[in-house]
Amino acid sequence: MPGRPVVRPVAALALLLAAAAPLRAQPVQEAARPPDWPCVQVYVPELSPGLLWSGPDPEAVEPRWRDDAAVRRAAALATAPGATASAAAFDEAVAAVAESAGAERNQALTALFAAVYETQAARRREALQVIGRYARQQDALHAAIARTLATLDTAPPGSAEAATAEQALQWQRRILDDRRRALEAVCEQPVLVEQRLGILTRTIAARLD
Repeated sequence: MPGRPVVRPVAALALLLAAAAPLRAQPVQEAARPPDWPCVQVYVPELSPGLLWSGPDPEAVEPRWRDDAAVRRAAALATAPGATASAAAFDEAVAAVAESAGAERNQALTALFAAVYETQAARRREALQVIGRYARQQDALHAAIARTLATLDTAPPGSAEAATAEQALQWQRRILDDRRRALEAVCEQPVLVEQRLGILTRTIAARLD
């Protein structure tokens, strides 16, 4: 069937800008993008704590602060799956951390930041993996459409083979359209995690000496 357009896999554009407003002005470096990445955001595979945190080095904090009761309560409030705690509730929990730590408040708050960062960074990595799987599924769908078009090109007009291929093509294109509409939401998930991490970090940092 001459003249029928051939569907080719869509070239990836770009991925994932770290959107949580950093407390320190440092540039975010775009990494080499996966060749099949489908998102428009700049590709940043991992966030750096240094772009977010203005307090002491989290790696230098004494381990005992990770097990402090007030730190653990605040971290759980901020990072529980589907957490809906209000900003006021989390601020109160952070204030309790600072008050209970006394002169070591900066160390305790840094331990809290580290706990929050680790959880949110893990969620962001999971979101990136979801996008990667989504992109591979998109490429597989484009390849399937191309095969169906090739079948239509060679099938006798009006044959059962042509009719079956035409039905398959309609179904494949419907799925492709649905997935294209959902792509923006899929690509937005890491950004939402970054924004949440930025809000939590600013709340914690506001209590630093």
